[in-house]
Amino acid sequence: MFSCFQSDLEKGFEAVQRRLQGEAMAKYTLTTGGGYYFVPPPGDAWLRAPTQE
Repeated sequence: MFSCFQSDLEKGFEAVQRRLQGEAMAKYTLTTGGGYYFVPPPGDAWLRAPTQE
Protein backbone atom coordinates (compact mmCIF):
# COMPACT_ATOMS: atom_id res chain seq x y z
CA MET A 1 0.00 0.00 0.00
CA PHE A 2 1.27 3.47 -0.88
CA SER A 3 -0.07 6.65 0.64
CA CYS A 4 1.26 10.18 0.19
CA PHE A 5 0.11 13.72 0.75
CA GLN A 6 0.81 16.22 -2.03
CA SER A 7 -0.17 19.85 -2.36
CA ASP A 8 0.16 19.57 -6.16
CA LEU A 9 -0.40 16.14 -7.74
CA GLU A 10 0.81 17.26 -11.18
CA LYS A 11 4.20 18.43 -9.88
CA GLY A 12 4.56 15.63 -7.34
CA PHE A 13 3.25 12.09 -7.77
CA GLU A 14 2.20 12.31 -11.44
CA ALA A 15 5.55 13.82 -12.50
CA VAL A 16 7.42 10.97 -10.82
CA GLN A 17 5.20 8.38 -12.51
CA ARG A 18 5.88 9.94 -15.94
CA ARG A 19 9.65 9.86 -15.30
CA LEU A 20 9.46 6.16 -14.42
CA GLN A 21 8.02 5.20 -17.82
CA GLY A 22 10.53 3.06 -19.70
CA GLU A 23 12.73 2.46 -16.64
CA ALA A 24 13.67 -1.09 -15.62
CA MET A 25 11.93 -0.69 -12.26
CA ALA A 26 8.66 0.47 -13.87
CA LYS A 27 7.22 -3.04 -13.94
CA TYR A 28 7.65 -3.27 -10.15
CA THR A 29 5.96 0.08 -9.49
CA LEU A 30 2.91 -0.44 -11.69
CA THR A 31 -0.22 1.17 -10.27
CA THR A 32 -3.15 -1.21 -10.58
CA GLY A 33 -5.76 0.80 -8.71
CA GLY A 34 -6.32 3.70 -6.42
CA GLY A 35 -7.75 7.13 -6.23
CA TYR A 36 -7.15 10.73 -5.33
CA TYR A 37 -8.73 12.01 -2.15
CA PHE A 38 -8.96 15.55 -0.82
CA VAL A 39 -7.90 15.95 2.81
CA PRO A 40 -8.32 19.55 3.98
CA PRO A 41 -5.92 20.94 6.57
CA PRO A 42 -7.20 21.69 10.08
CA GLY A 43 -9.26 24.83 10.53
CA ASP A 44 -11.33 26.69 7.95
CA ALA A 45 -8.68 28.92 6.31
CA TRP A 46 -8.57 26.57 3.30
CA LEU A 47 -12.17 27.54 2.47
CA ARG A 48 -11.04 31.10 1.68
CA ALA A 49 -7.80 30.12 -0.14
CA PRO A 50 -9.29 29.65 -3.67
CA THR A 51 -10.70 33.20 -3.64
CA GLN A 52 -7.49 34.86 -2.48
CA GLU A 53 -4.82 35.79 -5.02
